[in-house]
Amino acid sequence: MPVERQIDMLHASNLDPNHRRFIAVTCLVIAVDSAAKSAVRESSFVRRLPRVVPVQNAGYVLEVGRGSAPAVISALFLAAMAGWVVRSIRRGSLRPLAGGLLIGGAASNVLERIVRGAVTDFIATPWIVFDLADLAVLTGLAMVLTARLRGARPFSAASAHPPTVHPAATPQGQIQPDPMHEGNLR
Repeated sequence: MPVERQIDMLHASNLDPNHRRFIAVTCLVIAVDSAAKSAVRESSFVRRLPRVVPVQNAGYVLEVGRGSAPAVISALFLAAMAGWVVRSIRRGSLRPLAGGLLIGGAASNVLERIVRGAVTDFIATPWIVFDLADLAVLTGLAMVLTARLRGARPFSAASAHPPTVHPAATPQGQIQPDPMHEGNLR
């Protein structure tokens, strides 16, 4: 199915805007990571770039664990993590960008492990070789930890447009939603 049709279906769905953002970020991470890994595997020009060192990692972190077990365990972990992310976005305690980076990066590596039997890591540092999916997961985790350490309040689409006091507020001083933003309130 063409990407344009998938995007149209996503917009036509009854999904919350935050869940649409989450799905869009997840798909973007998978697409960019897959394209980068494909370029590294198939292009001699890309492999000659500084810090590009293709490594086939058949195990988990630092090549620990091999065979079909890593793919099965990774898929189960991904399913559990996706459930947590979706619930957290629904509750407003996780931003869609952070969730999309976490799930997109993890899903990209799990899909590659299932299809190719190994993950292609290619960004070399003096300590480790990693890929864009790993970077997405680490960035998502950093966003989650930073928000938790700062004591960030829950996020929601409504928080982008908080209710304002109407000029004709009730005598009890209750806050009335601004009619311009009523669609953003739940």
